[in-house]
Order: sequence, then structure tokens, then C-alpha cells
Amino acid sequence: MKNIKFSNFLFILGVFILVSAYLIQLVITSDIPMNFSISEAIFLQLVLFISTVLFIFASILLSKKSTRYVVIAIFTLIFVVTLSSFLTDTDAEYFTVSYALLTLPFVLQPLLLVLFNGFLIIKFRKVTE
Repeated sequence: MKNIKFSNFLFILGVFILVSAYLIQLVITSDIPMNFSISEAIFLQLVLFISTVLFIFASILLSKKSTRYVVIAIFTLIFVVTLSSFLTDTDAEYFTVSYALLTLPFVLQPLLLVLFNGFLIIKFRKVTE
């Protein structure tokens, strides 16, 4: 029971940090006449890394396969939406290396989490058989 509560806490904390990172990205890339540099992108990547680590620890503590399937479905949907958004922005005049560094982690994080949860499903399937 403690693992479930701690896993839920880590998942909720990861969602909170992910949403705050997304809001930071929106502020940085908004229409405010302000230049952003690679340092803001690195800070945002660090925040996303913390969120990813929390999601990974929560996934490790999950014991049900069905919950992992739901997590895979949610993050696959997020991956498809962010990838399509990223690909439509490449022709814009504001698409620079700094902008790519700001948006690309939001595309890669869900993919990493889908692959990790898929690995956990395969690993624990072989253990239980």
C-alpha cells in the first residue's frame, strides 16, 4: 500500500513539474519582445529531466500491468500531439536552434517514458512466466 501511495505522489509531482515546465516554455516563447537564449533551454531541459526521473521512479514502483498500459497510452497520445506541433513549427521564422532546444525535450520525454514502460512490461512478463 505504501508503494502505491508513494508512486502516486511521484506521478503527481512529476505532472506538476511537467506542467510548470510547459508554462515556463510558453512564457519564454510567447510574443513578449524578449530574446531567449540557450541558457533558458538548458534550464527547461533540467526541469524536464527532473520530471522524467520522477515519472520513471513512479513507473518502477507500479505493480499492475494495466496501469502501465494506461501510462503508455497517455504518453503515446502526448507524443503524437507534441510531435505534430513540433513539425508544423519548423517552417516558421522564429524556429531557431534555441527554439528547437526549448521544444524538442517535450517531444522526446513522452517517447522515452513509453519505451521505458514498454521495457518494464516486457521485463516483468518474462519474470512472471
